[in-house]
Amino acid sequence: MNSIDVITDKIIADANKYASDLLESSERQAKDIIEQTQKSAEQEASVIKERSKKSDDLELTRSDSSNELALRNALLNEKITISEECFSDAEKKLASLDKDAYIKFLCSYFKDCCENSDAVISLNEKDTAEIGHDFLIAALSVQSNKFPDAVSKLTLSRIPAKIDGGFILTIGDIDYNCSIHSIVSIYKKALEAKVLELLFKA
Repeated sequence: MNSIDVITDKIIADANKYASDLLESSERQAKDIIEQTQKSAEQEASVIKERSKKSDDLELTRSDSSNELALRNALLNEKITISEECFSDAEKKLASLDKDAYIKFLCSYFKDCCENSDAVISLNEKDTAEIGHDFLIAALSVQSNKFPDAVSKLTLSRIPAKIDGGFILTIGDIDYNCSIHSIVSIYKKALEAKVLELLFKA
């Protein structure tokens, strides 16, 4: 399992608590993600290890402790940069799930934050055009199952949200940010150490 898969698997697994049929489709997507990203992750790790080796060689010629510290800081910065790229790649992979899996994924988060109140769903321009109608129907089903006696109105905003993927749910004057970037950011703190371990283990 690579670092990007760790991120997406954790997010999708948690979403599965709210959508029992998400797991099967997300597992198929996870396999695709592994195949597509394994080589790039290995190449990235190889680059860092090569840089680390060069840094070790350079240390042999420099005894000054400040130079050694600078080299270690530079290597750490390289690791952090690649870790950030992994989280960015995870966002892209989640946004590129196939239509059915993507809608199920979004519905799992919609179920968590929807209320028995009038609300507006905002998607980005691409998603509004490609899945807007189908997601609205699916979200209405989720809402009616959660609130069987609901008489509230759920609509899709005509104004696209400036987000990478996911959605924003507006209920009154409250916005629930369920954008993919926001979702991944929630998991970042918990998963970052694991990602670094997978990328740079000996």
